[in-house]
Amino acid sequence: MAGVAELLPAAPITRNQVDLMRHDNVAAIDAPGLKELDIKPLDIDEVIRLIEQRA
Repeated sequence: MAGVAELLPAAPITRNQVDLMRHDNVAAIDAPGLKELDIKPLDIDEVIRLIEQRA
């Protein structure tokens, strides 16, 4: 269906997007490596607040 959708002027989905959705690409909050790299995951609200402070 994505192949047919690509023929539309504004394709709602493409074959490449379907291929990407077949693979997990979201890191879990407890993903290995964050602690070792001294990275503390932040909630989106904290990130927005930090961005607003810089502006």
